[in-house]
Amino acid sequence: GENRDFTSSIGGEAPLAGNWRAGGVVRNHDLKTRGELQTNGVIGSRRADRQTMHLYGVYSDSTKDMWTAHLFANNDTVGAGVDYTFVNRAGITTLGARYHEPYFEFIEGIIDDAVRDRVEISHVVKPRTDWEIAGGVSYNNYSLDVADDVMSTVGVKLNISHALQESGPYIGVGYGLDAEYEIDSEQQTTTNGLQYRRLPLRTREIHFGSVNVAKDFDKNTYGSVLAGYGWDRFGGHGPAVEGRINHEFIEDWDVGGRAYYGLNTTSSASDDNFSQVNGYIRYRF
Repeated sequence: GENRDFTSSIGGEAPLAGNWRAGGVVRNHDLKTRGELQTNGVIGSRRADRQTMHLYGVYSDSTKDMWTAHLFANNDTVGAGVDYTFVNRAGITTLGARYHEPYFEFIEGIIDDAVRDRVEISHVVKPRTDWEIAGGVSYNNYSLDVADDVMSTVGVKLNISHALQESGPYIGVGYGLDAEYEIDSEQQTTTNGLQYRRLPLRTREIHFGSVNVAKDFDKNTYGSVLAGYGWDRFGGHGPAVEGRINHEFIEDWDVGGRAYYGLNTTSSASDDNFSQVNGYIRYRF
């Protein structure tokens, strides 16, 4: 089908007493779907508004250890989470646990108030100033407003980046792995005998190579372009490109924009693509 999400959001972060800071973001999603296989097995169109909220508080001490507490909400439920980040000889490690975090990586998840429970461990190491390696593993469990525990997965992420040129402009290359392997999923059958997943998420193992170029055009304007190609071992491949621009127009104020386009060339379907356009205005205090 053809889906659209127009998202507006407001968020901010502020320092508190001592080593504390707090922030949050509230989003409104104006959603429209067409030709969508819905959770009740009906293929049709929907128009809806959905809201999500994320509040957080961060405490960091003199050892650079950091605790982050999270509070989540959508139109169906509330959730919470905690992360612990600590510095060690091998790099920076984060342990995290989230319960009922709103899941909005695809429109069907937003419109059905999907949430994800997750436990995760991730690690970042910088062997040299021009190299960075980040990776993590997670266990994930998904629920919808109409049904709990509709899918469980194991996730693996890896990102390796290398700066070929660190200034004038910055030029870097990277490799990324975004994998999520299905353990179990709830399926139903329509009145026509069609079997379908309650959550339209499938196993993936995407390997992505990229080139990134970033430049300061002047002291107030800077931008970047990323271009790459991804290949999914379980089916699908194609190019992606992303551009960002930021401008500080007066003291403490800046605006920015982002555009992204990805294409799956495995299929000849004209709608087998994904595009995003984002913009923001920010006040720093």
